[in-house]
Amino acid sequence: MFLHIGSQIVISIDSIEAILNIKTIGVSGITREFLNKKKKNIRRIDKNPPKSIILTSKKDIIFSPIQISTLKKRFKKGYFYGPK
Repeated sequence: MFLHIGSQIVISIDSIEAILNIKTIGVSGITREFLNKKKKNIRRIDKNPPKSIILTSKKDIIFSPIQISTLKKRFKKGYFYGPK
């Protein structure tokens, strides 16, 4: 099954390790250091400001324009693509 994360992008729910709220993680030194080390793995999927960060088992860091609360609702309601 796949979850729509914005900009016509879907990812496998099995590959999602974490979904983080950009506002709550802030831009602390630790966050900046982590993102700098993983620079080559970062994917911005939209030109709008990101609202959430999705970490995947494939080591991708995806900046999504969709709020974490919306992604959570989609997940809980089964708003998936593909066979269930």
